[in-house]
Amino acid sequence: MATQCHTEYAVQKKAQLENSLLNLMLRQPYKEISVTDICREADIPRRTFYHYFESKDDVLDSMIENLMQQCFLDSVYGLRVSPAHMKESFVRIFRFWDGDNRVKLDALIQNGLESRLMTWSLNFIQAEKIGILSNSSLDPKLVEIGLMVGVTDFFSLLYYWSRDGYRETPEQMAEYAIWVLPQAFYNL
Repeated sequence: MATQCHTEYAVQKKAQLENSLLNLMLRQPYKEISVTDICREADIPRRTFYHYFESKDDVLDSMIENLMQQCFLDSVYGLRVSPAHMKESFVRIFRFWDGDNRVKLDALIQNGLESRLMTWSLNFIQAEKIGILSNSSLDPKLVEIGLMVGVTDFFSLLYYWSRDGYRETPEQMAEYAIWVLPQAFYNL
C-alpha cells in the first residue's frame, strides 16, 4: 500500500515513480517490469522507492487511484445522475480519456490491466451506494445490480473505443453510453 504524501517533495517522488512505470509499460509488458527497472527509469534509489511503495503493483494501484479520482472529479462531480444530465457526464468522462490520459488508458489495456480500473470504480461505487440508498426508497439489491451493470457496461465501451483507435468523438461515445447503459442506472 502506498504511503500518504504530506509534502510536495513526496508527492513529486510518487508521481515520478508512477510516470516511470507508465513509460516502462509503453515499452515492455507490465509483467516483465521490476522495481529495479522503475527505479532506474526514475533515477531514484531503491530505498527511496520503498519509502513510498511496497511493490510495483502498489505503484500501479496508486497511479490508477489518482487517475480515477481525477476522472471522477473532472467528469462527474457536480452533475446530477439523471437521464437529463447523463450525456453531459459521459461527454466529460470520454473527453477525460481522450485527452492526456489516453496514453495511460492504452498502456493499461495493452498490458491487460484494464480490470483494475473497473475494480477501482466498483469499489468507489460501493461507497457511493450508501448515499444513494439514504436518499431513496429503492431496493438495495437493485441499486447494487444497477451500479455494477452500469460500471461494467461503461468500461466495456471505453475499452471498445480504445481498441477501435478512438475513431468516435467523445460526444458520439456518450450517445452510445446513453443507449447501452441499463435504464435502472439512470433511476438511481
